[in-house]
Amino acid sequence: LNNMGRVIDDTQGKLKGSVKISASVLMGQGFLVPLFRSFRATYPDIHIVLSLDDENVDLLATQVDIAIRVGRLPDSSLIARKVGEKQWGWYASPDYINTKGEPATPQDLADHDCLVFANSMTSRSHWPFKSASGETNGIEVQAAISTDNSRALVDMASAGLGIVMVDPLFIR
Repeated sequence: LNNMGRVIDDTQGKLKGSVKISASVLMGQGFLVPLFRSFRATYPDIHIVLSLDDENVDLLATQVDIAIRVGRLPDSSLIARKVGEKQWGWYASPDYINTKGEPATPQDLADHDCLVFANSMTSRSHWPFKSASGETNGIEVQAAISTDNSRALVDMASAGLGIVMVDPLFIR
Protein backbone atom coordinates (compact mmCIF):
# COMPACT_ATOMS: atom_id res chain seq x y z
CA LEU A 1 0.00 0.00 0.00
CA ASN A 2 3.00 2.29 0.20
CA ASN A 3 2.72 3.02 -3.53
CA MET A 4 -0.98 3.82 -3.39
CA GLY A 5 -0.29 7.40 -2.31
CA ARG A 6 1.74 7.82 -5.48
CA VAL A 7 -1.05 6.38 -7.63
CA ILE A 8 -3.36 9.35 -7.13
CA ASP A 9 -2.20 12.67 -8.48
CA ASP A 10 -4.19 15.26 -6.53
CA THR A 11 -3.39 18.07 -8.93
CA GLN A 12 -5.06 16.46 -11.93
CA GLY A 13 -7.48 14.00 -10.27
CA LYS A 14 -6.12 11.35 -12.62
CA LEU A 15 -4.94 7.91 -11.53
CA LYS A 16 -1.28 7.38 -12.26
CA GLY A 17 1.75 5.75 -10.76
CA SER A 18 2.81 2.20 -10.10
CA VAL A 19 1.06 -0.78 -8.55
CA LYS A 20 2.87 -4.05 -7.77
CA ILE A 21 0.72 -7.18 -8.04
CA SER A 22 1.78 -10.64 -6.93
CA ALA A 23 -0.08 -13.83 -7.91
CA SER A 24 0.50 -17.51 -8.50
CA VAL A 25 1.51 -18.42 -12.05
CA LEU A 26 -1.81 -20.01 -13.06
CA MET A 27 -3.91 -17.34 -11.35
CA GLY A 28 -1.93 -14.55 -12.99
CA GLN A 29 -1.87 -16.07 -16.45
CA GLY A 30 -5.44 -17.30 -16.34
CA PHE A 31 -7.24 -14.38 -14.70
CA LEU A 32 -5.10 -11.25 -14.39
CA VAL A 33 -3.30 -11.02 -17.73
CA PRO A 34 -6.57 -11.19 -19.71
CA LEU A 35 -7.85 -8.18 -17.72
CA PHE A 36 -4.84 -5.96 -18.37
CA ARG A 37 -5.84 -4.77 -21.86
CA SER A 38 -9.09 -3.28 -20.55
CA PHE A 39 -7.39 -1.96 -17.40
CA ARG A 40 -4.63 -0.27 -19.41
CA ALA A 41 -7.20 1.27 -21.76
CA THR A 42 -9.03 2.75 -18.77
CA TYR A 43 -5.93 3.69 -16.73
CA PRO A 44 -3.06 4.28 -19.20
CA ASP A 45 -0.98 6.18 -16.63
CA ILE A 46 -0.76 3.28 -14.18
CA HIS A 47 2.37 1.18 -14.50
CA ILE A 48 1.68 -2.44 -13.53
CA VAL A 49 4.50 -4.46 -12.00
CA LEU A 50 3.37 -8.09 -12.15
CA SER A 51 5.16 -10.83 -10.24
CA LEU A 52 4.03 -14.39 -11.01
CA ASP A 53 5.51 -16.87 -8.57
CA ASP A 54 4.22 -20.04 -6.97
CA GLU A 55 6.40 -19.54 -3.88
CA ASN A 56 5.06 -17.83 -0.79
CA VAL A 57 6.49 -14.33 -0.76
CA ASP A 58 6.96 -11.80 2.00
CA LEU A 59 4.51 -9.19 0.75
CA LEU A 60 5.86 -6.41 2.94
CA ALA A 61 9.53 -7.06 2.19
CA THR A 62 8.84 -7.20 -1.56
CA GLN A 63 6.61 -4.10 -1.38
CA VAL A 64 3.63 -5.80 -2.99
CA ASP A 65 0.49 -3.65 -3.16
CA ILE A 66 -1.97 -6.38 -4.18
CA ALA A 67 -1.49 -10.12 -3.75
CA ILE A 68 -3.75 -12.86 -5.03
CA ARG A 69 -3.05 -16.15 -3.27
CA VAL A 70 -4.80 -19.41 -2.49
CA GLY A 71 -5.33 -20.44 1.13
CA ARG A 72 -5.60 -18.77 4.46
CA LEU A 73 -3.67 -15.67 5.43
CA PRO A 74 -1.43 -16.40 8.40
CA ASP A 75 -1.66 -14.06 11.36
CA SER A 76 -0.53 -10.67 10.15
CA SER A 77 -1.52 -7.04 9.90
CA LEU A 78 -2.42 -7.53 6.23
CA ILE A 79 -6.02 -7.30 5.06
CA ALA A 80 -7.44 -10.29 3.19
CA ARG A 81 -10.66 -10.57 1.23
CA LYS A 82 -12.07 -13.80 -0.09
CA VAL A 83 -12.55 -13.57 -3.85
CA GLY A 84 -13.44 -17.17 -4.67
CA GLU A 85 -13.46 -20.84 -3.76
CA LYS A 86 -10.69 -23.22 -4.76
CA GLN A 87 -11.84 -26.37 -6.52
CA TRP A 88 -9.74 -29.48 -7.09
CA GLY A 89 -9.86 -32.00 -9.88
CA TRP A 90 -7.58 -34.79 -11.05
CA TYR A 91 -6.56 -34.84 -14.69
CA ALA A 92 -4.46 -36.81 -17.13
CA SER A 93 -4.15 -36.69 -20.88
CA PRO A 94 -5.96 -39.26 -23.04
CA ASP A 95 -2.50 -40.54 -24.07
CA TYR A 96 -1.56 -41.20 -20.43
CA ILE A 97 -4.88 -42.98 -19.73
CA ASN A 98 -4.51 -45.09 -22.90
CA THR A 99 -1.00 -46.11 -21.85
CA LYS A 100 -1.33 -46.51 -18.06
CA GLY A 101 -5.06 -47.01 -17.61
CA GLU A 102 -7.54 -45.03 -15.55
CA PRO A 103 -7.41 -45.36 -11.75
CA ALA A 104 -10.72 -46.73 -10.46
CA THR A 105 -10.14 -45.67 -6.85
CA PRO A 106 -7.88 -43.16 -5.10
CA GLN A 107 -5.82 -46.09 -3.79
CA ASP A 108 -5.00 -47.00 -7.42
CA LEU A 109 -2.90 -43.82 -7.62
CA ALA A 110 -0.07 -45.82 -6.01
CA ASP A 111 0.39 -47.48 -9.42
CA HIS A 112 0.35 -44.22 -11.37
CA ASP A 113 2.68 -41.34 -12.12
CA CYS A 114 1.53 -38.43 -9.96
CA LEU A 115 2.62 -34.89 -10.74
CA VAL A 116 2.88 -32.91 -7.50
CA PHE A 117 3.26 -29.23 -6.66
CA ALA A 118 6.00 -28.70 -4.06
CA ASN A 119 8.01 -25.66 -3.06
CA SER A 120 10.13 -24.64 -0.09
CA MET A 121 7.02 -24.03 2.05
CA THR A 122 4.55 -26.76 1.06
CA SER A 123 3.96 -29.99 -0.80
CA ARG A 124 0.59 -30.88 -2.27
CA SER A 125 1.19 -34.62 -2.12
CA HIS A 126 -1.85 -35.19 0.10
CA TRP A 127 -4.79 -35.44 -2.30
CA PRO A 128 -8.29 -35.17 -0.77
CA PHE A 129 -11.16 -37.28 -2.12
CA LYS A 130 -14.84 -37.23 -1.18
CA SER A 131 -16.56 -40.58 -0.65
CA ALA A 132 -20.08 -41.37 -1.84
CA SER A 133 -21.27 -40.55 1.69
CA GLY A 134 -19.71 -37.07 1.45
CA GLU A 135 -16.82 -37.81 3.80
CA THR A 136 -13.44 -36.38 2.78
CA ASN A 137 -10.45 -38.70 2.98
CA GLY A 138 -6.95 -38.07 1.79
CA ILE A 139 -4.37 -40.13 -0.01
CA GLU A 140 -0.66 -39.42 0.24
CA VAL A 141 0.67 -39.84 -3.30
CA GLN A 142 4.23 -40.56 -4.31
CA ALA A 143 5.42 -37.96 -6.81
CA ALA A 144 6.86 -39.18 -10.08
CA ILE A 145 7.69 -35.52 -10.77
CA SER A 146 7.38 -32.56 -8.44
CA THR A 147 7.83 -28.90 -9.32
CA ASP A 148 7.29 -25.47 -7.84
CA ASN A 149 5.66 -24.22 -11.03
CA SER A 150 1.94 -24.85 -11.45
CA ARG A 151 1.95 -24.06 -15.18
CA ALA A 152 4.63 -26.73 -15.70
CA LEU A 153 2.44 -29.26 -13.85
CA VAL A 154 -0.46 -28.65 -16.22
CA ASP A 155 1.86 -28.76 -19.23
CA MET A 156 3.40 -32.06 -18.06
CA ALA A 157 -0.04 -33.63 -17.54
CA SER A 158 -1.08 -32.43 -21.02
CA ALA A 159 2.08 -34.04 -22.41
CA GLY A 160 1.09 -37.43 -20.97
CA LEU A 161 3.56 -37.54 -18.09
CA GLY A 162 1.04 -38.33 -15.35
CA ILE A 163 -1.94 -37.34 -13.25
CA VAL A 164 -2.17 -33.87 -11.72
CA MET A 165 -4.37 -32.37 -9.01
CA VAL A 166 -5.32 -28.86 -10.13
CA ASP A 167 -8.21 -26.41 -10.22
CA PRO A 168 -10.37 -27.29 -13.27
CA LEU A 169 -10.33 -23.63 -14.32
CA PHE A 170 -6.68 -24.03 -15.29
CA ILE A 171 -7.03 -27.05 -17.56
CA ARG A 172 -6.79 -26.05 -21.18
